[in-house]
Amino acid sequence: LGGEEMKFTCAQDAQRAGITAVHQETVMFDELTVAENIYVGRQPSRGGRIDWKRIEAEAEKLFERLEVSLPVRARVKDLSVAQRHFVEIARALSQDARVVILDEPTASLSQREIHELYRIIGQLRAADTAVIFISHKFDEIFTVADRYTVLRDGQFIADGALADISESELVALMVGRTVQN
Repeated sequence: LGGEEMKFTCAQDAQRAGITAVHQETVMFDELTVAENIYVGRQPSRGGRIDWKRIEAEAEKLFERLEVSLPVRARVKDLSVAQRHFVEIARALSQDARVVILDEPTASLSQREIHELYRIIGQLRAADTAVIFISHKFDEIFTVADRYTVLRDGQFIADGALADISESELVALMVGRTVQN
């Protein structure tokens, strides 16, 4: 990370180093608000009490930064899948993430929502946040990624610049053989 080899003993160590993940299946508290989910477990306080105004104001700033319109007082249970992903990304930004891992983020999104996610990925990249985009959809990979890494059966197979490889070559690396059909 930042040119330094890192070893983590737990997920919290990675989070402290600025690495966060947005999983395909979001992990949130449905009955809490958007703002509460962003800051759950690390709520700012004032005078020994949770500072609700600050939580909501900071959540609003995060969505302004992402250029996403999302009411911070809405209950998570009332959000779409895409909106839940945006909350997770806002949570990552609230933790000053240096690396954001997106695990199959488009699996349940509409085309419009996918393009919105691509826009947000572009913003993250422009802000020098590394994005690891896990996908098996080649059109997505060639749209958002600069580099690829192929893992098969938990083993590193290859990596490189996407500009230097074709889709068929990438498929062969993934499956371990040339695929004709």
